[in-house]
Amino acid sequence: MKSIKTKLILTGIFLLSLSFLSCSSLKYSKQKEKANTHRKVEHIDTPPKFLGSTPNLFSKWVETHLIYPKQSRLERKEGKVTTQFTVKKDGSIGNVKILKSVDPLLDQEAIRVIESSPKWSPGIKKGKKVNVTYTFPVIFRLKNKRNHLGNYRNRRK
Repeated sequence: MKSIKTKLILTGIFLLSLSFLSCSSLKYSKQKEKANTHRKVEHIDTPPKFLGSTPNLFSKWVETHLIYPKQSRLERKEGKVTTQFTVKKDGSIGNVKILKSVDPLLDQEAIRVIESSPKWSPGIKKGKKVNVTYTFPVIFRLKNKRNHLGNYRNRRK
């Protein structure tokens, strides 16, 4: 009698956990499906060009025009600020926003440098100029990796 009750209890627990897992996976798949519907990816005939070249040139341009905020440098803040911006039909940059923040000062600098970009050649679809939105990482990395002990980084006592 005891083993039958034990088997019934274990079977009940198994069925409950199985139903919980199926509900969780259904919820996850619906969330994933919902997230995918927010991304609108369209094919364009000619992508925007920065100074008539590839997006790699824009990365180099951003790197050379980036000014590391003094306070962030003193606090040794580093990281990748993920931005989003639109290359408009006239080639100007607009709708700059932060998708992933590292630090408010670094975010402000990322926005500043992207907004100061020269005009691009606009994207073209079916012979017409179109707005194109990009997601772009701005990487803040300090060159000098000294810690708070200065030059005595690996000093032993």
